[in-house]
Amino acid sequence: MKITCRKKIAETFKKSALLIPVYKGINLSDEVVGEHLISAIEPILNGDDFIFEKGYTSSLFIELGNKMRRVYLVNVPKEPGEYREYMEIGYEFAKLIKKDRVSDFSVISLEDIYNDDKDLMHSKYFIEGVLAGSYQFLKYNTNPPSTTLEEIEIITSLPKQKKFVDQISSEILTTFENINILKDAVLTTSNELYPMSYAKMMEDMLPDNISMEVIANDELLNNKLECIYTVGKGSVNKPCLVKMHYQGAPNTKANIAIVGKGITFDTGGENIKSMASHMHFMKSDMTGAATMYAVIRSAAQLKLPVNIYAYLPLAENKVSSTSINPGDIITAASGKTIEIHNTDAEGRLVLADALFLATQTEPEVIIDIATLTGGVVVALGELMAGFFANRRFLAKSLEDTSFNISEDVWELPLYEHYEKHLKGTHADLQNIGLQTLSQGGTIFSALFLKQFVDNYPWIHLDIAGVGFTSSEHPWLGKGATGFGVRLLLEFIKKDYLQKQ
Repeated sequence: MKITCRKKIAETFKKSALLIPVYKGINLSDEVVGEHLISAIEPILNGDDFIFEKGYTSSLFIELGNKMRRVYLVNVPKEPGEYREYMEIGYEFAKLIKKDRVSDFSVISLEDIYNDDKDLMHSKYFIEGVLAGSYQFLKYNTNPPSTTLEEIEIITSLPKQKKFVDQISSEILTTFENINILKDAVLTTSNELYPMSYAKMMEDMLPDNISMEVIANDELLNNKLECIYTVGKGSVNKPCLVKMHYQGAPNTKANIAIVGKGITFDTGGENIKSMASHMHFMKSDMTGAATMYAVIRSAAQLKLPVNIYAYLPLAENKVSSTSINPGDIITAASGKTIEIHNTDAEGRLVLADALFLATQTEPEVIIDIATLTGGVVVALGELMAGFFANRRFLAKSLEDTSFNISEDVWELPLYEHYEKHLKGTHADLQNIGLQTLSQGGTIFSALFLKQFVDNYPWIHLDIAGVGFTSSEHPWLGKGATGFGVRLLLEFIKKDYLQKQ
């Protein structure tokens, strides 16, 4: 896959198709579009057939250079809009050219359409939308489509635009390479992807500048990681913890820690899930681990000047003669004891051990991400993540990044008056707040995790809805969305890069 940018006249394009963004009353430039092409499309734009509505696209064949060439016209806002609008346009266009079997295309830059070289981001977000919409999971398809997207060519007359696209193209492609690796992992079936096989998959794709350690099965107990061990002990596919370290700023000890829940399949354990018709979706309960792997891998490939420690607890939550029982009491890595009141609240258990480990390097911030609670889907639906932060400045920074990057989050409260409900009868803590997971479950899960971060600056993202959707997200798609990779990379770049 390539992203290129060239100064040329659009009507001389050589790719399989040309996309021209338009709006009602647009005055197309000869310098960018070309006289012959303008004369061919102006009657269409001035007639009654083209509909100037959000996202409307028309596909035409126009004679250019004695050949019939495919040209698309897409309606865009008359004035530059929010970036997410262009990501959505790109996403929908990708679906269209996938159907039309277009392998490469040229597009006139939105900055040329708006005659504005001050904000060069609109074309960037359009490209990202195209890449999101181009994803296909074909691993188990015995008759895959023959056409995949190979190149996007941006056509511009603006020197700044060409320079900008040339600078960001590699970063965009690297980020989406890792988002696609995430999606592939989430969609891979659990008979193939289980804790140790997933650890091996990650190791096989690991860049040379990331170190990796796997603590597996009985070694978890030797390292006092009883929560991870206990959740996974009921499965023949034994649990493990994957630790990674990327040292992009070797001249400083400053670091950040990232943690991702990696339950490769979740039956609910002895408190087996009641939603049997949806159980097959539980292969996606390792989306948090896949997200953080994509984040650290992207950071390393981009050589970002930041030190990152990643902790990815991997386990299967199964029912067997050796699985954990309700009422059992276990000891977390922090030394705190936990009564198990519900075995389907297992994600917070594996995260408890991982979060405690994350505090040991004295990080500037700890970020965890998990498909943790159904409650967040009830509260916020499938188009945004709920998040908690124990510092106001962290919440503000994440919200600002979220809006700019077009991955939506909503802050939920770490409501201190609920913490008393986490006190166990015979142990320090219990793993659910009240006797049901349905009452404030998302808040109780965050308050439980808070007990293991030792008051270090901390963000918890619950992506149970948006990480794996049952309906189509407007620009991230259906199923595995890759939500969080772009958001967290941008958050890190904005606030935590070290001066070299």
